[in-house]
Parts: sequence; C-alpha cells; structure tokens
Amino acid sequence: MADCLIGIGSNLGDRAAILDRATALFCGHAQVQLLAHSTYHATRPVGGPGGQPVFLNGVLRIMTSLDPKALLAWAHSVEDQMGRQRTRPWAARNVDIDLLLYDRQVLKSAECVVPHPRMIVRRFVLEPAQEIAADMVHAPTNWTIAQLLDHLNQASPYIALAGAFFSGRTVLAGVIDQRRDTHVLREPDPSDWDIWKHEQPDARWAAQWACVARRRECLTRLSDLLRGRSSKYVVSDFWLGQWPMAACQCYDQVDCEQPAELDRLRQWRQRVAGSPSPMLIFFLDVPLDKLADRCVDAYRQCDRSTACRWLRDYSERLRQQLDTPGHGPVLRVTGDVHSASTELAAALDAMYPMR
Repeated sequence: MADCLIGIGSNLGDRAAILDRATALFCGHAQVQLLAHSTYHATRPVGGPGGQPVFLNGVLRIMTSLDPKALLAWAHSVEDQMGRQRTRPWAARNVDIDLLLYDRQVLKSAECVVPHPRMIVRRFVLEPAQEIAADMVHAPTNWTIAQLLDHLNQASPYIALAGAFFSGRTVLAGVIDQRRDTHVLREPDPSDWDIWKHEQPDARWAAQWACVARRRECLTRLSDLLRGRSSKYVVSDFWLGQWPMAACQCYDQVDCEQPAELDRLRQWRQRVAGSPSPMLIFFLDVPLDKLADRCVDAYRQCDRSTACRWLRDYSERLRQQLDTPGHGPVLRVTGDVHSASTELAAALDAMYPMR
C-alpha cells in the first residue's frame, strides 16, 4: 500500500458540499483508504483568467494499492462524474483533484508526473498539507512538507532564473519586470562572459570568477532592493549555483578531473555557497535545437554541430545538477517565453501569503 497525498479544490457552486462529495466518491474506491482530511482553506485564484471566485482547497492523505497512473485516472474519473468542464488551463472549476505525492516516487511521463511539479510553490497546497502530512517527504528536494512550508515563510523573497546559455532567461526577466510587485535583478554585463579570448586556463578561471563576483555582489543588495519598495519579490536572470559547473563546461581545454581544476571548482562552490539562497529556482529547460539556433544566430562563426554538442553536454549536466537534492525548490518549465512567463507569474502569486 502506498502513502499518498491528494489535493482537492473548488471555486464554483457550493464549494464545501462539492469537496465533501468529491472526497466521498474518491475514497469510495475499494483500493483507496482515507487516513486524514485537512480543513478547507479559502484562497484567492492564481493563474488563469481574472475575476474568478475564491477557492476552497484541501488535502487528503490516503493509502492505496492503485499504481500512480491508475490513481490519477481514478481522480479524473471522479471529476468527470461530478461534471468537471475542462476549458482553458486554470479556469474556474467546480472540482479539481490532483495527485500530489505517491510515497517517495518520482515519475515523469506524458500521462503522470509525480510529485505534482507546482506543489512546492503553492501555499494553498502546503498549508492544508501541513495539518495532516507534515512528515511526508517531497522526494526531489528531500524535504518534508513542513520544511517546504517553512522555506516559503522564512526564505528571502528571491527567485533565480536558471537555464543553459541562450535559454531566454534575460528575455523572461524583461517580461516579468512589467509586474508592479517584482524587481528584476539583471546580470551586470552579460557581454563580459567572453572567456574564449583567454588562451591560458588560469586566465580563463580568473575571468570567469570576475564575472561571478560581480553577480554575487548584486545579490548582497537584496534587502536594500526590497526595503521601502512595493516589490514583493526580486527576480534575477541568473542563478549562481550553476556557475561552478559552467566554469568546467565552457571550454574543452580544461580537464575538470585534474586535481588543480577540482581544487578550483571546490573553491568556487565554497564562494557561491555563501551567496543568498533563492526561495525558488525557476529552470528554463529549452529544447536543444532551439538553443543551437540561438547560439548560431549570436555567433555566426559558430559551427552548428559544435554548438549542439557543447549545449547538449551543458544542458544535461545542468538537469542532473538540479535533479540532485540540495538546491531547494526547483520549478522546471518548457515551452516559449510566453508560457514560461505565465508559469512564473502564477508561481509568484501562489507563494505569496494567501490571507
């Protein structure tokens, strides 16, 4: 039997009665046993069309012998039985049932993604979940529900955009900068990332550290940027955590398995570790062909096959880095800048205190 967490919500009709009925139907399955039911939390809508009614949200803790795909299919079946109409994403709905956690399993497929990728930024999930499942572990971060909620309550309101070169971080920052409640912190001078002009490894390392030091200095001003402003968040178009890896990946001439290079990487990680930690890492996971197109457009002398090889290696290492627990919450998104900006805006709204 698997220990699972289920999210339920409604913002149409008699919300409490609808959620009570949805719970009864969902837990009426012979292979589903209800362990605990949170209270209902009234929360404002995030994402989707404006002008929606207020939601009621709750969480169920269950035991089940259904596998994750079957459990999710059952949730959709209950929604259908209750007349759920699926129009546009995040539109008003009479009932919404989400599979949040399935033991400590991590699944990524077209049919089923577990844990729910957005639960880490949603107070309307974490606050009711805290009531009945504070001990449950979110496998990608290796944090409990209680730790995830504490992180939202205590972390600096700082979001770092991560992604390979040419992933569109700066463009996305420009879009999100239009929000009145967000201050965007841009790279001091993106053009200074020109380590290829240095032939010697020592000079290349020094040039890269100078780049990182300037960005690290920017982050020391987080408190000043928020003090006396209407901004709720600071969003940077860079994430310092990926720079030690970038230092090794940005050129083939340096062997990162050699003791001298490993020592440099250790020094980098120590220096970066002293920087402010983001509340959320927002990872732009852009397909390789688009990255290569942008690279060739930016550097006409760049061979496409070389760009593809370099960007593929870098992207794969970045994914592996972010898939390893220890960075805190990571929200991974694919698609164009428009869809990414919608996701980021919804995440910012969902992290902010609901009441």
